[in-house]
Amino acid sequence: MIAVLSGAVGIEFFHRQLMAVAVPGIQRDLGLSDTEVGGLLMAFALAYFPAALLLGRLADRANRSNLYTAVIVGWSAATAAAAATTGYIGLLLARAGVGAGQAGAGAVNAPLVADYVEPAKRGTAMGMVAVGGTLGSMVGLAAGGYAVGAFGWRATFIGGGIVGFIFAVGFRFVVREPPRGWSEGATERDTSEQPQLGEVVRTLLGFRTLVQLALGAILTN
Repeated sequence: MIAVLSGAVGIEFFHRQLMAVAVPGIQRDLGLSDTEVGGLLMAFALAYFPAALLLGRLADRANRSNLYTAVIVGWSAATAAAAATTGYIGLLLARAGVGAGQAGAGAVNAPLVADYVEPAKRGTAMGMVAVGGTLGSMVGLAAGGYAVGAFGWRATFIGGGIVGFIFAVGFRFVVREPPRGWSEGATERDTSEQPQLGEVVRTLLGFRTLVQLALGAILTN
């Protein structure tokens, strides 16, 4: 399961890097300025922020394996859809779709790892999952760069979308939804009642170390 979840992170970062290697071709074909290219990156981040909160809230109750499969399909479809765009607005919306879909990955992956892996081994498991992101970035930059040079950015985006669809099918049949708290001996947990979002935020802000880590993550990203 950890290998598959690591692969899911790899697919996520693979799709992120396709845009990076495609920028020169996109600028040339659509006549975009550097400012407009910056807008594409910003669209990803702006869509990611609210979607992470909404999909995280949904993941607290929903079947996380199914949700993860759905968001992989969603961001893969957005990547492929970008190939059909003929103007800046369409590309901007497609990029926002990738950001919104990948927000769901962040909300689901770590909770699944936590439920599959006991606390004593969880750090190692999290490290293995993180390696998937690095490998996905490497493959995205190398294979994506080659594909853009050989076939063009539109074909590369379609190919990337197909890779995501294939992975999503395999993910759906392999990853099963564990009971929440399963790694710590729980067999079932009531998710019918949840604290209000404001209460959650106030609780999190009460942890000084967490706030500092969050600010550091913002700066690095």
